[in-house]
Amino acid sequence: MRPSPIKVACATLVLTILGVASWREAGIWRDEVSLFGALSERFPYYPPVHSALGVALLDRGRARQAVGPLREALAVAASSVEAHYNLGWR
Repeated sequence: MRPSPIKVACATLVLTILGVASWREAGIWRDEVSLFGALSERFPYYPPVHSALGVALLDRGRARQAVGPLREALAVAASSVEAHYNLGWR
């Protein structure tokens, strides 16, 4: 039994959309700064992501840029031990 042309067209359209979305999403995995930067925009109230972005920036020698995400982590959760430590480490 062969699928109808409409089903084939719909499946092709869905697979194309999913393929394009996957390709675009894979772009955030270039490096840690790209990944955690994108995640901090998507999840603005999740302190570990902001802290991880700050650490990634520190690892790249960009201490001045790391201050913002680390302070953002503390603004969301003042009890974030990791953010306190990393902000003091810079």
